[in-house]
Amino acid sequence: MKFFYFVSLIASAGYLMAFLPKLRTQREPVAYWGCWAYLAANAIFWAIYGVRHYL
Repeated sequence: MKFFYFVSLIASAGYLMAFLPKLRTQREPVAYWGCWAYLAANAIFWAIYGVRHYL
């Protein structure tokens, strides 16, 4: 299951890297901000997971 988290994390980051250089008017706003929200949620989740399981 963790494998799919990492795959989706890489896909989300890849989407942002592909569409970040575009003009703001050419981006898909829901997908763009959704990817940022997903990356932020993943960062928070893995930080909490790391603290709880490795410290």
